[in-house]
Amino acid sequence: RKRTGISTIDGRRLGSSYGLTTVQIMQNGQQVEVKRIISQREYTAAYKTRDMTRNIVKQTRITFLWNMQSFTIYIYKEPEHVKDLCLCHVQTAADIEGNDDEVDMPDFLDVGRRLTDCKDDNQSYGAFNISLVR
Repeated sequence: RKRTGISTIDGRRLGSSYGLTTVQIMQNGQQVEVKRIISQREYTAAYKTRDMTRNIVKQTRITFLWNMQSFTIYIYKEPEHVKDLCLCHVQTAADIEGNDDEVDMPDFLDVGRRLTDCKDDNQSYGAFNISLVR
């Protein structure tokens, strides 16, 4: 993964950071993600062996705190079939404690509906499916 910071003042690139996520499936079937920061050289080598059945996904992220909740809004730029799609991920203190508390949405966000961990939502909005070449 490559992340490039863009200046909000003049639009110039501020620099890039690189990360690699690997997924291990444990004996009990649980998936464990391991993320690490890599060098530009490692990124270039990994890029050459990338999965060609996947699109490069470009997005803008907006992150803010509201009433002790962490919001991240993902605005997709590419691939074309998800262009201008906006997803909002909210993390509350209840998420960390394992409770299912109601989210206090700010008035300035117009949210269509809450996504669930169901097959239809995963096929439409999951990162695995968004990146597939169509």
